[in-house]
Amino acid sequence: MPVSPPWLTFDILLDNAGLGAYDRAMRKALTCGAIVLGLAGCGDESSSIPDAAARADAPASADAPASADAGCDPGFATCGAGPVCATPITTVDDCGACGLSCGAANGTPTCEATGCAFACDPGFGHCGADPGAGCETPLDSDAHCGRCDRACQGQGCAASALCAELGLATAGAAWRWAMGGGALYLTRVGAVPPSSYQIVRVPLDGSAEVVMHAGVGYPGGLVTDAGNVYFAETIGGVHRVLQKAHTDGAAVAATPLFTTTEFPGFLAVRGSALYWHGGRLAQGHVFTRPLVGGAEVNLTPADAENLVASFAVSATHIYWSTFTSGAPLRVVPLAGGTPGTVPGALVWTAGNVANHLVADDTHAYWFERNDSVPADNGVFRVAGAGAIEPVHQGGRIGSIALVGAELYFVDAPSFPAQLYRVPAVGGAPVLIADPVRGAEVVAADAQYLYSVQGPSSAGPMYRYVR
Repeated sequence: MPVSPPWLTFDILLDNAGLGAYDRAMRKALTCGAIVLGLAGCGDESSSIPDAAARADAPASADAPASADAGCDPGFATCGAGPVCATPITTVDDCGACGLSCGAANGTPTCEATGCAFACDPGFGHCGADPGAGCETPLDSDAHCGRCDRACQGQGCAASALCAELGLATAGAAWRWAMGGGALYLTRVGAVPPSSYQIVRVPLDGSAEVVMHAGVGYPGGLVTDAGNVYFAETIGGVHRVLQKAHTDGAAVAATPLFTTTEFPGFLAVRGSALYWHGGRLAQGHVFTRPLVGGAEVNLTPADAENLVASFAVSATHIYWSTFTSGAPLRVVPLAGGTPGTVPGALVWTAGNVANHLVADDTHAYWFERNDSVPADNGVFRVAGAGAIEPVHQGGRIGSIALVGAELYFVDAPSFPAQLYRVPAVGGAPVLIADPVRGAEVVAADAQYLYSVQGPSSAGPMYRYVR
């Protein structure tokens, strides 16, 4: 059996530390002569070269995908028949993998750490899954209006690259409003101050509006729950709350629910109880009463106020503001007591706008508008009498609506006004409609937002894609 010359002894000539099995075998074969000298081996060590398919540390084959190039430095791969680990995969031709190209249609592509990115030409977007298609999608369609993720639900994409509004019904002159039972309910008045009113049901499917109730006297609050709509009126000093089921037709008479000692200018439903403030037309207090049975309870017997402008109830507190210039935002626990004020909150109120306060389970939301000090303007929120949190600062806000975790507001720094959406916890606003028609943004469902004209204006109710 041939023996390697001592001057070619593997252990003497090579330091194998840190080498893989394949590299050690290659060096040993070359050194001991299996290839160069034609010798069969080197002492008792095998000189055979391991099978490339079986080794664990051999370089990847030329046909292997980039993901198999475990031995390549980051950002490189073995592509096609090219040199091992020599192709950068950080270019628009090979972005993250061999042959994965970033298309240049209607834009300028770049290769980022996360893959292809695109600076699209105006009017185009990369909306598909194929990076090779580039900015393939026109952004002027109902499916992709101004953005890849803005679908207009059949309402069409306007020239502003925002979804067009849809007029639903001639339902202007709205005094109060509430959403429920697949419809928007409005208290419609013919004059301000009103001496008569109608409760109008506007179905959200676009079908014709229905006058659910026609009343005389001065209308008050309007709210809904899962089964009914509740509304208040005062006639000749008698204050009462009436109800109708969502399924009742126009011919079904409203049911008087109860009379109360003070006029419910604003109503709110929380759980199984109604809440209201009696200080719309005269000095009044905050009351509650169960929807079924029970008696009314005065929650603020030691405090009376007049000219209440807005009213909202969270799961823990009751909030209200008044038409008095510079009046503070008032708050009292849901169980009642002596009202306090929200430190630093100044609610701007004027005219007949009365939708300034809205509430979810934990917070009340409102806007402040001071044309003399524009820097103070914005939308804010508070929990109880705690610290005020800004939701959106600046602008010239005219209306707000809370829908789940999102807050919508109308901003009119100049006319026409614009409609925005912002997270209820605060964040960057997103433009929804420009211009927005209808003075008051009032309610929303899963897909749409609705606006109406105020009590002194006639005109359609409008629908916007959220």
